[in-house]
Formats: sequence, structure tokens, C-alpha cells
Amino acid sequence: MKKTAFLFIIIFAFNFGFSQSDYEIIKGMAQELREQGEFTQALEKYELAERLPNMTSTERKDLELQKQQTWAQIDSLIVRVRAEKEKVEKEKQKTQKIIDAFYFYDGKFAIAFKNDKYGFINKQGDIVIEYKYQDAQPFRRTNGLAKVKRNDTLGREYLLAEDINDLSNETKALDLSENNLTEISEEIFNYSQLEILLLHNNIFSELPPEIENLTNLSYLDISGKYYNRKKISALPLSFFKLTNLKHLNLSFCQLDSLPKEIGNLTNLIYLNLWDNCLI
Repeated sequence: MKKTAFLFIIIFAFNFGFSQSDYEIIKGMAQELREQGEFTQALEKYELAERLPNMTSTERKDLELQKQQTWAQIDSLIVRVRAEKEKVEKEKQKTQKIIDAFYFYDGKFAIAFKNDKYGFINKQGDIVIEYKYQDAQPFRRTNGLAKVKRNDTLGREYLLAEDINDLSNETKALDLSENNLTEISEEIFNYSQLEILLLHNNIFSELPPEIENLTNLSYLDISGKYYNRKKISALPLSFFKLTNLKHLNLSFCQLDSLPKEIGNLTNLIYLNLWDNCLI
């Protein structure tokens, strides 16, 4: 008697646990997973539903429909992902075209603008100099320098003056290039802290011997142009006391000789003597 009752209870529990209403429960769980984008788990729920006994033909048709709709959602998602990928690739190509249109000094740096500030980027579009300048110009081909302007002076930068009247004891760079100067003002030589002096494309014919006062000078450009050659036949001997010079551009100056004292410029790493009259 006990054995029969126990068997009856087991059979009853089995039938109760897998009743037809379980399909609707599983279907609801799968639907929630689909809404969350968990399509793989939803399909697993549908596979579980397929194993339910006593499913009606209507439920099985509905189950197939739910599976088809799930696969359709997956296909739609794949299409969207591919479209987004193509969009990203097109944007990347567009960005590359823009970058390719920039002038990159020495193939390395180009000026860029973002959030009302200027900075410099490389050919990969990576920032190499932060966006921090109120104004900026590209690196020049002639001297490898870029003019920038900002409110602070942190970093390896030089306070620039573009007029003699703007010189101060804090000025580190003076740019008087392309001003058709017939002579160099001796006032410049009172500012011995100058490290950069740009005088290219002017028409003066000599360097004053007082240039030796610029003992901190490391960068000097007094070059002319092929259409505007200077007539500096010689440099004063005092010039060769500028032993901190690293960059010296004397191209298109019509120099006819260089004294042995040029050997005193032991820190020189760049010397341009293009189109002179040296023998």
C-alpha cells in the first residue's frame, strides 16, 4: 500500500512539474533575455522548451516562430555591427585624408586646433604637443621653429619678441626676419640672454663685431634667399666666440671664405653654407 502511494505521488509530481503551462513560463523567460540582448541564453531556453512533454501543435508552431524571431534579431544585430564598423572605418579614412592634407614638418608634426586651443599632432593623429596655445603657426621648413602664444610659459619654450622695442631681460628669442633690414641694430647686443636670433631674408651686408656679446646664442639664422642674396663676404672674428651655437644658417650670403676659427664652434650640430662663394 505504501509503495503504491509513493509511486502515485512521484507520477503526479512529474506531471505537475512539466505541465503545458511551463511553455509559457519558459517563453516569458526567453523573451526577457531577448529584451536584454542575451540571445544565446534565450535560444537555450527555447531548446529547453522543446523537451517539454505534452506540448500542443499550436505551442510548437509558436516555439518555432519565437526561435525564428530570435535568429532574425541576431541577424539584424550583426548587420548593425557591420554598419557601425564600416562607419568607423570610413571616419578613420576621412580622418587620415585630413591628416594627409596637413603640412608635417620633417614628416613629424602638424598644427591642429581643438577646444579653441592649438597644439601639434603626428601622422597617426596622436597629440605630441598638447592643445594649450591661444595662437600658433606651423613649424617652418627653413628653421624648424614654430611660433606659438599662450598665457603661461611652462615647458621648453622661448619668450619671443618680433620687434626691438619688445625686447626685455626675459626675452629668449628675437625674430626680425623678412624686414628688409639694411643693418643690425646694436641695441640687440645688449640682451646677452638671447638664445635664438632670426635675421633671415634681410639685406644687411655685415655682422657687427658686437655680436660676440650674445654669449648664450644657440640658434642663429642670417640666411638670404636665392632671389635676395646677402652680400656678406666675411664674418667678424668676434663671431667665432659664440661657442654655444648649435644651429647656424649662412646660406645665400655670398661668403667667400671661412677662417680657421670656425673650429671654435665646437657645439655646432647644424651648419648651412648653401650657395655661397666659398672656394
